[in-house]
Amino acid sequence: MTLPDGLTTIDDNAFCACALLQIEIPNSVTRIGNEAFFGCSNLTSVTLPDGLTELGGGAFMHSGLRSVVVPEGVTSLPGWVFFGCSNLRSATLPNSLTSIAADAFENCDLDVIRGYRGSVAETFAEEHAIEFEAIS
Repeated sequence: MTLPDGLTTIDDNAFCACALLQIEIPNSVTRIGNEAFFGCSNLTSVTLPDGLTELGGGAFMHSGLRSVVVPEGVTSLPGWVFFGCSNLRSATLPNSLTSIAADAFENCDLDVIRGYRGSVAETFAEEHAIEFEAIS
């Protein structure tokens, strides 16, 4: 599925429990709402747009994502944003993050978090015993 250019927000619960395999989100999207892709267990891959600044709580909870790259500009990963993504193995996190909820990646099987040295991503990885790879 390809969302239209010019779209700025994906509303709360917009694709909740849908059977999407993949989705193309335009760079015009700045906000993905709460539980927007909750329960999309067939959704294994998504490219988050460069213009994204806000991810809602539980936005991808219980989805089938295998990896995620959060773009620069996103400042917070709220509670349950990737909760229960049991196939999620890697997360690349931006330097713009100032906070990550303790349960943002709960019940995931993350092998690695990629981020910047001295960032909240590194601190989160250390606090949750997840391997950290520095990017530059």
